[in-house]
Amino acid sequence: MVCSATPGQCTFGYTPSTSQIENGSFQLPTLAAGQTYQIAVTATVTATNGTVMNMATVSAPSGITDPNQGNNTDYDYDTVTPKTADLAIFKTDNTSSIGAGASTTYIVTVTNNGPSSVTGATLSDPAAAGLSKTAVACTATPGQCTFGYTPASSSSKTRPFQLPTLAAGQTYQIAVTATVTATNGTVAKHGHGFRTERHHRLEPGQQHRLRLRHRHRQG
Repeated sequence: MVCSATPGQCTFGYTPSTSQIENGSFQLPTLAAGQTYQIAVTATVTATNGTVMNMATVSAPSGITDPNQGNNTDYDYDTVTPKTADLAIFKTDNTSSIGAGASTTYIVTVTNNGPSSVTGATLSDPAAAGLSKTAVACTATPGQCTFGYTPASSSSKTRPFQLPTLAAGQTYQIAVTATVTATNGTVAKHGHGFRTERHHRLEPGQQHRLRLRHRHRQG
C-alpha cells in the first residue's frame, strides 16, 4: 500500500495501512476544491476462477454535505484466467539390449512446455521387476540441481518427488542407475509425471492444468 505522487498529499501519516483501508478507518488529508489524493493498492489473486471485484468508497466528514454521492463508490472487475502448463516426460537408457547382471543408466527428463511456470509438480520412478536401482543423481540442469532437489533412490521408488519450480521452457533431469537382476526376457522401466495441485493465473493461488506426455523406450 503506497501513497502515489499526489502533489503535497503524500506526507507523514497520510499513507494508509492495509487494515485501515479495509476497515474504513483511514482519514484523508485536507483536500481543497480540485485537489486529488491517490494511493496504489497491490493485491494477490486468491480466487481460482470466475471474476474478482475490488471496491473503493469515499465518505464526506461530519459538517460537509456531498451533493453527488453517486460518484462516491467505484469498482474494478477482473476475470481470473486459468494458468496452464504442458508438462512432458521422456525416459531412455539409449540401448535396446543389456546383459543379465549388467548396469544401465536411465536419463529422465521433465520439460515444462509452458506457457506458465509450474511449482509443486512431482516425479515418480516406481520399482520395476528385473531391475534394482543403485543410484539417482540430478544431472547438470542449469539452476535446478540445488540442495533438496536431488531425489534419493528409495524415495523415487516409494513416493513422488517434488520438483523445483519450472519456468516455461525449463527442464529437470535425473540419471537413474540400475542393475539388471532379470536373467532373460524384457524389463520395462517407467517414469511418471504427476499433476500438481490446482492454483490460478494472475498471481499465486492460481490453477495449473497439466497434461502429461510420456514416451518410453524399453531397455
